[in-house]
Amino acid sequence: MNSSTWRARRLDGSSAVAISAAAILLRVWIGLAVHSPGADLRSDMANYDRVAQHLSHGFQSVPDTFHPVGYPAFLAAIYRLTGRSFGAVAIVQSLLGGATCLLVWSLTKQMAGSDTGALAAETAVAFYPPLIYYGSMLLTESIAPFCLTLAVWLLLRTLRRPTGIGAAATGTALAVATLVRPNFLLFYPFVVLLAWWVDRRDVGKGMRAAGQILACSVPLLALVAANNSLLTGRLTGLSTNGGVNFFLMQADVQGLTFYDEWLRPVRNARYSTMVSSPVPFTDEPYFYKRGAREFLARRDKVGHTLTNVAEGFGLGLQGYWPANEPLSAEPSDAADRWGRRILSLCSQGFFWVLVLPTVLGAAWAGLRRPRLRRLEIQSVLTASIVIVLVVTSVVFLADPRVHVPFDPILIACLAMTFAKKSA
Repeated sequence: MNSSTWRARRLDGSSAVAISAAAILLRVWIGLAVHSPGADLRSDMANYDRVAQHLSHGFQSVPDTFHPVGYPAFLAAIYRLTGRSFGAVAIVQSLLGGATCLLVWSLTKQMAGSDTGALAAETAVAFYPPLIYYGSMLLTESIAPFCLTLAVWLLLRTLRRPTGIGAAATGTALAVATLVRPNFLLFYPFVVLLAWWVDRRDVGKGMRAAGQILACSVPLLALVAANNSLLTGRLTGLSTNGGVNFFLMQADVQGLTFYDEWLRPVRNARYSTMVSSPVPFTDEPYFYKRGAREFLARRDKVGHTLTNVAEGFGLGLQGYWPANEPLSAEPSDAADRWGRRILSLCSQGFFWVLVLPTVLGAAWAGLRRPRLRRLEIQSVLTASIVIVLVVTSVVFLADPRVHVPFDPILIACLAMTFAKKSA
């Protein structure tokens, strides 16, 4: 390596660290001075805080299984150390946001071989409004982007250079990400696809690596499922909200009530009927059966499915909850109005600016043989993510929030698709 190349790489690394530092400072300022994560404790945010307090005191009950344990466990660890300091939560979440930027830079640089593309992707993630917004909220979207980006970064490194330690680290990272957002389980089959894609000349090697990674993810997932099963007294998975979410995506109702509890997804605001549930929301088998009956009885199955997909990709009525709720009054504060408009534009532009160009760019460039090999990884990653988002939107939650954890990887894939390789 000559001196000019060494200086260029050092400058590139310094630029990446500077962008990450700027991202952290911006998020810390917002989390401490503009909007504390504990400033709006309602709905999911209040529930995560409640479960986190239970965990921090060593207490759990059946209702605590309703939400995935990953994010409450993250909060509980901070609460135990700081006495439920939301300022500490803001700082830690800001640090993870900055780390996500660095991971995107590294991922893009390794896959595309472009210094400019890597820095562009990192900059986009650093100042991407939805990631900044959710970084100051008590919601899974605050840490899920980091968890998934880390898992994918480790996955691609391990598939290229398989080691036992790499497989263990990748499997654990995948498991942690899945405990934060259980729909990441839908990504697991694509681990095998990516392994095959990376090692097409030695399929056995790729399959062994994928098998080791998935096997290493099982113990932590099994431990949480076993704990939930003991609490509920029946075989249970990573959380007990899947059934009720499935039902609410298939039924034309505004929401559900069970005594003083209620559920009302933003997507369901178009309907007017509130239904009284005869069973607790944690009774997954009941709601899965009822949801299946609702879907099979529909005459507009195709239209209903497409509507849910559109909502999940930001092409429907919804924006980023809780800032952009449909039919809600315009905020009186000018800053809130501008913030809502920016987030609304990001939600509406997600498909057109991020997904569609990446898919079309990869497909077009794939026809050009000299660039085909360099574009393969991002093509498979993008297709995998789009399929996961479609399934999640149709089955469990038709909300633009579902794609936020995947956005850093999609931004990296977009940069990989159009970046020119550095000399």
